[in-house]
Amino acid sequence: MPSGRRALLSNFCALQRVLAMSLLLCLLATVLRAPFALCFLVNDISSSTPSFYAFGASMIDNGENKIAMPFRALSENVPYGSDFFSKSTGRWSNGRNLLDFMMEGIGYSYLDPYLKSINGNFTNGVNFASSGSTARNSTAEGDDSAGLFCLLVQVDQFREYQASMILNAKGLHEQMRVKKKFADSIYFFETGSNDYSFNAFRTDDYNPTLEVNTTLTYMKRALEVLYGLGARTFVVMNVTPLGCAPSVLNSDVGNGTYDAYGCKADWQELVELHNQRLTSLLEHLRNEHADAEWVLFDAHSIFLDAYHNPSKYDGDR
Repeated sequence: MPSGRRALLSNFCALQRVLAMSLLLCLLATVLRAPFALCFLVNDISSSTPSFYAFGASMIDNGENKIAMPFRALSENVPYGSDFFSKSTGRWSNGRNLLDFMMEGIGYSYLDPYLKSINGNFTNGVNFASSGSTARNSTAEGDDSAGLFCLLVQVDQFREYQASMILNAKGLHEQMRVKKKFADSIYFFETGSNDYSFNAFRTDDYNPTLEVNTTLTYMKRALEVLYGLGARTFVVMNVTPLGCAPSVLNSDVGNGTYDAYGCKADWQELVELHNQRLTSLLEHLRNEHADAEWVLFDAHSIFLDAYHNPSKYDGDR
């Protein structure tokens, strides 16, 4: 492995901090400009700040799969969690993940996974992310906990949570205030990568355009369902440069062409296509639902800069 890429991997937490800070600036500029001072009697929802609801996969999963299928995921073993929590938490990280840094940046507690019914803290929101999940419908197989809850299942879990919170509110006036609180919340998406990393270029008839269109169709459906449930502020992360990812570089999947930085060219083109179509999708949603905020979080550019200039993200500096 080239020394530059090794340096990047060894300081991945530094990169996650950069990602989190970039997203925080994005939120401050486009989302938190409106007042959110509301008062609620529902105990599980913060009374003065917008709640944060997260949907996605392993970059932000805080233990959903571990709770659903314990003792099956690699993330339950050393070294996962060892450098911050001193134990495994189900995060695919040696410490905090992207979502944790984001929550720290806005002064929130870490979001608990949806399935954490014992001592769960949903004051600042809920994390529905499931490691290995895809945007399109898929299910886990056998004893493997990866991909337990695809994006639309996560949205259904939110639907169930929202309904229970509204039902538990006492009286019509209180229910209306809870609904308003959900409308003023932030809905963050980190999804799509696994749709490609699990399937791309593994057959001779793999069609990148068809696969991108299919993935984005499911993403659009999920976003529109949440919009129908009252969500109005969406932050959608694009796909990172999979052609530079160690898991892809260490496989023989692809046509064997590389760019000037040693990343797989066909994978990079696939990701670029997805991200271009995602940008177009959000623009379409802005035009169709102008009363909502549709924010693109460009994590791809940050990751690509890190792959090209790893010394900039040296956590020891």
